[in-house]
Amino acid sequence: MRNLEHVKHVIIKIGSTSLCNEDGQLDKERILKLIQQIAILKRKGLKVTLVSSGAISSGMGVLNLSEKPKEISKKQALAAIGQAHLMQIYEDLFSLFHLKCAQILLNHDDFDHRKRLMNLSFALSSILDYDVIPIINENDTLAVDEIKVGDNDTLSALLLPIVDAQLLVLVSDIDGLYNDNPHTNSNAKLLSDIELVDDKIMNYAKDSSSQFGTGGMVTKLRAAKIVNDYGGDMAIVNGNNETALIDLLEGKTDKILKELDRQMQETSSKLDFEKAAELRDRKLAIERASSKQKVSNISENNIDVIGLYKSELEVCIEIFFVRGSKMIGREHYFFLELKDMEDSEILSGFIKQYYLENPNIPSKIMLREELPEKEVIEQWLSTMLGKKVELKSPKKGEKLRFVEMAENNAKVTLENKEKDKSEILMELKDVLKMEKLPRKIETFDISNISGEYMVAGMCVMQDGVIKKNLSRRFKIKTVIGQDDPKCMEEVVTRRIAHSIENPDGGFGKLPDAFFADGGITQIRPIKTALKKYNLEIPVFGMVKNDKHQTRALMDENRNELEISENLMNLITKFQDTVHDTAISYHRKLREKSITKSELDEVKGIGDAKKKELLKQFGSVGNIKNASIEELIQVKGINENLAKEIKSQIK
Repeated sequence: MRNLEHVKHVIIKIGSTSLCNEDGQLDKERILKLIQQIAILKRKGLKVTLVSSGAISSGMGVLNLSEKPKEISKKQALAAIGQAHLMQIYEDLFSLFHLKCAQILLNHDDFDHRKRLMNLSFALSSILDYDVIPIINENDTLAVDEIKVGDNDTLSALLLPIVDAQLLVLVSDIDGLYNDNPHTNSNAKLLSDIELVDDKIMNYAKDSSSQFGTGGMVTKLRAAKIVNDYGGDMAIVNGNNETALIDLLEGKTDKILKELDRQMQETSSKLDFEKAAELRDRKLAIERASSKQKVSNISENNIDVIGLYKSELEVCIEIFFVRGSKMIGREHYFFLELKDMEDSEILSGFIKQYYLENPNIPSKIMLREELPEKEVIEQWLSTMLGKKVELKSPKKGEKLRFVEMAENNAKVTLENKEKDKSEILMELKDVLKMEKLPRKIETFDISNISGEYMVAGMCVMQDGVIKKNLSRRFKIKTVIGQDDPKCMEEVVTRRIAHSIENPDGGFGKLPDAFFADGGITQIRPIKTALKKYNLEIPVFGMVKNDKHQTRALMDENRNELEISENLMNLITKFQDTVHDTAISYHRKLREKSITKSELDEVKGIGDAKKKELLKQFGSVGNIKNASIEELIQVKGINENLAKEIKSQIK
């Protein structure tokens, strides 16, 4: 246990197992005991931010369910039902101690969006200034991936620099990290004080043993790694201990050491020397750690820290934003086909592009590499900012550690991205029974109303990621009347021709597979288009149910393919994206046609003059009835143009 005298602000994350009884119902008495401790900490002057799980468990209680459903959609529903109930309990219990609370729901994506993150930082700061306790939870109704992982632990860790907290406390159903699951192995050993989370430590992590909790020790160790990188401290306490939070934050090591002495004597008297040795090691670790204090601070007021990491395929650049000695956010960017460039060259190009498009220029930029163009870039940035900007490459100390942290974040971000992509691609390859990875997939959708304003949208999925910037739109040119299959054949034929005639053009190479927006009726015209060029590219249909929701994938023989929920979510998003692309183009053409008038045929009348005429006269009919003298009173209309209007509009 570390010396925690420096702690002014603590984040307390309470897991579902610490909020619920054995039946999975919210236990108000247990929650009250936790709130009593928080109230004491508040009275002692500590700022407290609470991260609470339990929305799904709360929903189970409202509906009297004994088992958590397996379907994601039902878990989402339970989260929506339970969140209101959970907050009502918190509000009622905190009010007993004359404390107020506020609710904030977050997704992990919010931490990757700079503007959202800054808004969050300002909002939390204001809530705390009002002496209100923020209660934060993941938005489980929307955040499907987080429901699967139960990763409020990581969310808590990511909040540490946002609220400028020094300590994260995870309230769980165990005392800390064991080398095995203590619920199933009575000989599991507690690891009291961990300086480094390495592979050996990660291997100790086990999944949650409770059906009412979803986060296991793996997520707690990930959180510890994030907190350590930020220069903070993290502790795990057992929610069954009614004074765990007070003992920890008041630094009552004497009380804990006495209890350990008592347990050592008891186990020794029972000749359980292995257990006694474990308790001795724990006592020594506490005594050693209680003399330590870990403080990390960047005293600079206005800096950006840039880290870079390369893989075989991509480069990831991570930026930390430090303002007022507080890290208020971060962003990351991915770049293909740069791995053969020198790091300094990549960073120079990135800085030029990034700060040209982002006017929030800091007074100092920290990065590992000394840039060859350092002086030129500094002068350019200083000119844009209006005061001196420096590029610094720290060689030691806290600032170097901050650069290393940004580099490590870039590494983790890129590895996670590539892992997610590779898993999706491997599953697609297996499901579609393809010999190679389907790295590029294209899909099409037709949009029209009774054969009018017929258009198509095309979307691209590259390496498991939907690339909206590669979307394309088509006007149907050869089909008369409503005939969606013929429209599909025309569009795919035109699309194939682009790549055959110009492989390096905007459409790029042909895809590894085509997905049709529909079943066999849409698969067939794509196959017809492929036959025109003697191409063998597999085609699959994205089939919808009666409610127009994506239901399944279908092959060319009408076989429906079994896919995971993860892949189904991606395909649904792919289908929704191409539908939005087509229908938005259709609406644009239809609206443009509706606003078209006889004035568009008059030479010399553009949008601005048409607007002035309609503003003055209200309608084309009134313009027809206006005299030459009345027309020339309109801004931009001279006598010759007025005569032209009268001759054209009759």
